Amino acid sequence: MKHCLKSNSDFQAYILPVSKQLGEVAGLAIDGSGRLVAFHRADREWDEKSFDEKEKFNKKLGPIKNATITVIDPSNGKNPMHNGLV
Repeated sequence: MKHCLKSNSDFQAYILPVSKQLGEVAGLAIDGSGRLVAFHRADREWDEKSFDEKEKFNKKLGPIKNATITVIDPSNGKNPMHNGLV
């Protein structure tokens, strides 16, 4: 498979401070307006108590109560949308 990148220096990485804390990030996308969309676990921590011995979700934990989808404006790090709602 041929790629068009000459080296890793073709990319620049940077840290984007965001205005609202995110949980463990499970997925990222760019929307049609060029904003970063993050799917994250909010305040839920996944650990050995999250699933039982049959790898079934521990229902005692219940659903995640906070927004798990956050839209981030890359120009300023602000979060104009949470959970898909303005």
